[in-house]
Amino acid sequence: MARSNGAWGIELGASGIKAIRLEPGTDGVTVTDFTVIRHQKVLTTPGLDIPAMVRHTLVQFVQAYSEQLGKDSVAVSVPGNQALARFVSLPPVDKKRIPEMVQYEAEQQIPFPIDEVEWDSQIFAPEGAEIVRVGIFAITKERLRETLELYAECGLFPGIVTLSPVALYNAFVYDIQGGTPSGTVALVDVGSASTDFIAAQDGSCYLRTFSVGGHQFTEAIAAAFKCAYPKAEAAKLAGATGKHAREVIRAMGGAYEQFIDEFRRSVEHYQTVNPNAEVRNVVGVGGTLRLTGLRKFVGGQVNIQIARWDEFKRIRMEGTEAADFAANTVNLATAYGLALQALGESSIKINLIPTAIARKSLWRTKVPYFAAAAALGVATGAAFFIAPFVEAGLLGSGTLPVEVSAAQDEAKKYAEDAQQLVGRIAANASTAPYRALLDDREVWPWIIADSYAALWSTNPGPALLGSDVDAINAIPAKDRRLITLEDLKGEYRFDASKGTRDIVVTLEIEFTNEGEKRFLNDTAAEWLRKHAKRDDAPYDIIIDDEKLIGAIITVGGKASAGSPDSPPGFGSTSTDGSGANAGAGFGAGSSGGSGGFGLSGNSGADSGGGNESGSAGGGAIKGRRKPPAGQRSGGGAGTMSGSESGGEKFPGSSDGGSVGSSGGGQQGASGAGTGAGSSGTPSAESKSLEELAPIPASPALVGPDDTWYRATITFIARLKGSAGPALAPAPEASLDGESY
Repeated sequence: MARSNGAWGIELGASGIKAIRLEPGTDGVTVTDFTVIRHQKVLTTPGLDIPAMVRHTLVQFVQAYSEQLGKDSVAVSVPGNQALARFVSLPPVDKKRIPEMVQYEAEQQIPFPIDEVEWDSQIFAPEGAEIVRVGIFAITKERLRETLELYAECGLFPGIVTLSPVALYNAFVYDIQGGTPSGTVALVDVGSASTDFIAAQDGSCYLRTFSVGGHQFTEAIAAAFKCAYPKAEAAKLAGATGKHAREVIRAMGGAYEQFIDEFRRSVEHYQTVNPNAEVRNVVGVGGTLRLTGLRKFVGGQVNIQIARWDEFKRIRMEGTEAADFAANTVNLATAYGLALQALGESSIKINLIPTAIARKSLWRTKVPYFAAAAALGVATGAAFFIAPFVEAGLLGSGTLPVEVSAAQDEAKKYAEDAQQLVGRIAANASTAPYRALLDDREVWPWIIADSYAALWSTNPGPALLGSDVDAINAIPAKDRRLITLEDLKGEYRFDASKGTRDIVVTLEIEFTNEGEKRFLNDTAAEWLRKHAKRDDAPYDIIIDDEKLIGAIITVGGKASAGSPDSPPGFGSTSTDGSGANAGAGFGAGSSGGSGGFGLSGNSGADSGGGNESGSAGGGAIKGRRKPPAGQRSGGGAGTMSGSESGGEKFPGSSDGGSVGSSGGGQQGASGAGTGAGSSGTPSAESKSLEELAPIPASPALVGPDDTWYRATITFIARLKGSAGPALAPAPEASLDGESY
């Protein structure tokens, strides 16, 4: 079986499989086959066994095209809401340094440990452009593994995995002939579970996925008419031709408004990060776009005309299938882009498939060659190998030796016993709590991602995300739209009387913007409010406005210098390093409490006490945002071998005192801590830590006259689903008895 030069692009969506096969032609590519196989039920149907439904549809596809799939290259996609896309601008640098900077940006932008994701990047550098834009695309290894295993179970082994919106972009820029759209064109792919917003301009790409799609419209109908999900889906698809068209459209009003809000937000965010761009042309694809009045309604609300991509310009089917192909154009655009990438004709060439699996996929296509060569050798030597067994009478006309038959019977019995045991375990309610331990394993990654997204809603500029100190300092601290996450905590709470399962999430943050509460309320807090309820999230966000934004504490700068009203734990600036004006250490004298957050004076003396648990005193903005030299905060950590005061612990000193230290001390295991503002004297043979291991000064990103703030943001992630027994389903209603 010779390898062909064709390629399949396969999109596995919530409504079904859309696939297209392309081959290189004399003028671009030629479409040779396509198919659309719908699932028996859309994957958003509540209570549906999604893997089983997907397997059923995939097997139909693979069986129908097994011969071609075994010879062709195959590219598949993952939905935009299951992956991550980030876009950053790099400052002008030597091209040799770009890979290094891309790696750094990937580690900063991806809200998961870098070794837990598969990621790839694409550089957008139009000719003559001074700033290089980079797209970073990622998916967790766990989700990718589940996807590839599902394909493998059905006999499909793709060599390329990319994002559906990326494939759609590739199809669009290829189909408009020039490969680069003139001006800004937005593509909107309205799917069943979510919508992808893709902006294309000057060879560059921007993606945003929001969780409003056909599912929300179906749920709105089901709620309004109190009918089953499949009937609501049928009523939605009937649209203006249905018996209850007017009532159905009215029922979807809330979903229309929600879609418009997210669409408008996507346009505004794109134009914020691309000030010179203006979205005037919008092209839509996806089955949900056929909803009655959706394009006209959305276009009227945002004053943008939305055209539907009803015809491909560079590929077409001939003959009897031409009409069917044209009718499915709106569904095949993503598969079109996937097949283009498999042929090497795409603009964006990212591939999220692990290298080892891609290599296996490549070798799998070469197996037929090796098999054909091996078959000749096997056929030649078979007679010599089998002849002695035939002569000995061990191989007869289909009769197996007794030992082989016995082994087969025993194996069959074990298989039946194992199957019965698995059935009993599955049916045994006592195992449910243990099996349920895995049910919520996706919750914490969602919380992390949501927390970063909320803080990211400030839209920090490229300078704040780079490493150019001068560029950062050029932005006044009070105008920097950046929130730094210092700590993320989650406390699980279960209310047996209500059956609710909550995780109280607390973000400890630092920032420098003036108008502190208003700044937080308009950015991170507003993001949490707008994303409180999402169908694809494993929880709803519950907000208590009184607790959402905690007390905002001013740290450092003129606002706290020498102020007698400085709160405990945040010492004021001292001019002589004596620590006389420093505030008492927060938690001083209590086991496990952190040291003071006071700032040192001009002499550079340290402040903040240690503690038994070994945590250092606070004060500076942690991570990449350090205070200027001479304003180090936090003393040495307390140890179990002795106590400490605000400064370093000197070897040989029983009381752990240091010169010029400030902040509350804490008692260690074998020595008494010194009090706030007191000074100790090291023994004669002692040397300071600075003498033993001098540390170079950090770049000054916050000046002595600048002010920065600490605060907390607290919300509740209420897990979906009940911890108790399932409730009986409500009686099914109907739309005036009409069957859909």
